[in-house]
Amino acid sequence: MKSLTDPSQALSTGLAKIRTELHVPAGFPADVVAAADAAAKRVPDQHADRRAMPFVTLDPAASTDLDQAFSIEASGSDLLLHYAIADVAWFVEDGDTVDL
Repeated sequence: MKSLTDPSQALSTGLAKIRTELHVPAGFPADVVAAADAAAKRVPDQHADRRAMPFVTLDPAASTDLDQAFSIEASGSDLLLHYAIADVAWFVEDGDTVDL
């Protein structure tokens, strides 16, 4: 694995400039945040919470939806590969506040 850093803050500075030029807000309205929080709490019992695992996305560079990821975990002398796909449609319904 390779760790990328941006000590000169070129990436964050560039993104801030783009947000300013395109008038992209830095945050979301309170009702959208509340709806997103509520959606995140609707996790069915059969789903395991693996948010603490260090997943890495594997979507194409031009992808606008980073919804595929993997994690590798040592298990004795074996390695376990965990593959995850985000299912946004399960959490966000048509017309929902977060369905922008």
